[in-house]
This record gives sequence, structure tokens and C-alpha cells, in this order.
Amino acid sequence: MNRKLTSNQKILVIGLFGLLFAGIIMVEGQDYAPVDKLFYPTGSLGDVSDISIDEASRENPHSGDNCIRIDYRRPTSNANNFAIVLWQYPKNNWGEDPDGRDLTGAKRISFFARGKEGSEWANFMVGGMGGTYRDSLYPAIKKGVQKGLSEKWTKYEIPLEGENLSHIITGFGAVIMVPSDDNSASWTIYLDDIQFEY
Repeated sequence: MNRKLTSNQKILVIGLFGLLFAGIIMVEGQDYAPVDKLFYPTGSLGDVSDISIDEASRENPHSGDNCIRIDYRRPTSNANNFAIVLWQYPKNNWGEDPDGRDLTGAKRISFFARGKEGSEWANFMVGGMGGTYRDSLYPAIKKGVQKGLSEKWTKYEIPLEGENLSHIITGFGAVIMVPSDDNSASWTIYLDDIQFEY
């Protein structure tokens, strides 16, 4: 059964269409902060009962031993025709918790993505959560890949320079969309190496 969207979650969907983490990791002179060390994939919107996420998939990761796999099965009823997974801080924060991450100074968020079939439509975003303690980055900044993800790992970036990153509760979001002429039974995307770069 689909979860009814709260007013704050509807605001997010509309918005879509001291550093609190300990230590920035150094790699070859580049400062970066991995999203999975700062945020949790606890938020879901759209056809939530049809979404599943595997944070430790071993299916051809871009680097390391695993990657993230998100599956979206074709809804059987009350379809919204999209599925969203949100990386939140703290867990399950829909804008009603005053805690957040201060990512001031981040120049961009970068990540690698691919589709299982190579035709999956997707959007990716940062920020955009409404509520009493909404994201300082509002509305969301997004990156669309509506012509379809490649079957091969491809790097994407969302620029953040000049943005207000002082209170981020939605560190990353992945949206799988269903084209009107797509009759597939399911859609699968993979993500890896999601990180804020400084």
C-alpha cells in the first residue's frame, strides 16, 4: 500500500520537479566526505511499497567490494509512477528534527550511476526538504538523466558552490521515473562513490 504523503513530503516532491561530521577524508590531496558516512537512506516517497534498496550489492561495483542497488517494481495499484530514496540526517528526518549537517565549503557532490538495462530514467538531488527545520538548500538542486542511464558506470556531478549548505538534512536523493511508454516490470539502478567534494 502506498504511504500518504504528508504536507512536508509534498513540498519536497514539488521542490524536486561546526561541521557535524568528524574529519574530512583525504585522498590524493582532494578533500571529500562520503555521503554514506553522513546520511542514511531512510526516506522514501512515491510508490514506497515497490522500492527495495541493497546497500551492499556485489554486482559489479564501481570501486571497492560493493555498491548500492535500488529496485523499483511496477506498481500494481495507485501508481505514482516514480520512486524516491532519500539519504537523511538524522534518520527519518522529514524536517521536524533540528539536527543537520553543516557542509559549508563543499564545491559539488559527485557520484557514479548505471542502469541494469541502460534505459532507466532518473533524477538525483541534494536538499529540498521542507518543514519546521527545512534544508538550508531549498528548493533542491537536481541532476536529471531522462534519456536513460548507461549500462556502464558514468560519473555525474551536482555543483554546490555559492549555495547555503549550513543545515543539510537531505544529503542525496535518487528518483526513478517511469516513462509513459515503458512497459517494463521493474527498473534497477546502481550507485557508488557518492561524496561531497571540497
